Amino acid sequence: MTNEALSVAEMAALVGDLETPPTAPIVNATIASAPAAAAPAPTPKTAEPTASGLKVFVDVDQLKKDLQVNPNDLDDAVISQAPMFVHYAQQAAQARRQWEKSKLAAEVTESQLDAAWRKKFLEDGTKVTEKVVENAVKADPRYIKAHTQVIEARALYDIANDAREAYMQRKDMIVQVSVDRRREREGQLRIQAAREGEIAAQSGRDAALAAEAARRQAA
Repeated sequence: MTNEALSVAEMAALVGDLETPPTAPIVNATIASAPAAAAPAPTPKTAEPTASGLKVFVDVDQLKKDLQVNPNDLDDAVISQAPMFVHYAQQAAQARRQWEKSKLAAEVTESQLDAAWRKKFLEDGTKVTEKVVENAVKADPRYIKAHTQVIEARALYDIANDAREAYMQRKDMIVQVSVDRRREREGQLRIQAAREGEIAAQSGRDAALAAEAARRQAA
């Protein structure tokens, strides 16, 4: 019997369940151990876990709302900046931890499948080569599932990390808008001061002309 005559499902059935499947417990531990968002940051809308059980740390629609800045209320934007940055930085850290644990789970799964397939081939009298074992392991649905989960976890981390970086850009935007508003106010004050000076000068000239006319009348 050779593994080439077997389907993927049949190959997995022959190997049977691994003694200690690592992927699901590690993912569950990641979900259970993830701390809540730090106060006083607002709590974004909770996203549902993925089909594979991975936690979604950042809701994209909520992130878009959180990143908005009202130019007419910069005080609120400045006050919310620091706590919200901390919140999303924590989400990025937790998403990275989930990704790293998924990678570890995939490595353990691959190692266990390698040992299980080698044992199966030896029991069946099949010639064991590294290529035969490698092909069997990579075709196993459990290998595919574990590595697919790693890809999903990396994507979730990228989103969370982009959210953290977006808040850094939000800070720069707030600073720039504040500088522009200050310059605008300074320009308005200079124009107002010039107008007031012109009005005062004109009033002085009018007063001088009136005094001169009164003097001539008296003479």
